[in-house]
Amino acid sequence: MRIASFDLGRKNFAVFIMHVEPGEIARARSYKDAAALVAASTETQIVHWENCALTQDKDVSIDQLIVCMSEHVRANWAIFESASCVVIEQQLLRNPAMKCTAHALQALFAFHGKQTLLLPAKSKFRAFPGAIEAGARSAELKRASVRTMRDWIMGYQGHVAPGSATKAVDAITGAAGTEPQKLDDLCDAGLQALSALYYICRSGDQDTSNLASANTHVPAT
Repeated sequence: MRIASFDLGRKNFAVFIMHVEPGEIARARSYKDAAALVAASTETQIVHWENCALTQDKDVSIDQLIVCMSEHVRANWAIFESASCVVIEQQLLRNPAMKCTAHALQALFAFHGKQTLLLPAKSKFRAFPGAIEAGARSAELKRASVRTMRDWIMGYQGHVAPGSATKAVDAITGAAGTEPQKLDDLCDAGLQALSALYYICRSGDQDTSNLASANTHVPAT
């Protein structure tokens, strides 16, 4: 089963795609357990992991932004089409451009029969209790995201595909000679996928034959 996780932004549009064995997450008993099980499995693979700009135009209209996003997804459909479940960060009403773009992205994948989950921003830490404190502000959340993802990678026993995934892992772990990248968006996309695993398991969607059965808005908890 492959999960594609998107963290949306005009200049930072991050995607993390991971292959997991359904049997691994089926054994999970908690959000934390699911993330730990896939980290320990040699069958897990980080397939694709990148952060790119949809547009550099800070005055881009909502219509134009959706076109930019759609063109990016279509141009990379060979990568995205293998995903059986798509996880998208839920956007706030005060950011209508990103709110509309998130639902356009959801509709695009739903049209192709993919299950989509819209997850609240802070839910990305569900699998990592204690990673953030109540009331943490934006800068603290960014640092926590990078720190938490780095810790997970350090214990990771699976495979990493060459290309964007390897570059992202090297950047997050601070490998020598790594090109600078904006890490918090990359990490947000990764953590969001890991924290969605148990929800998928709990809802019975670890069987990939059922993954196209619903498009779900997951409430904050």
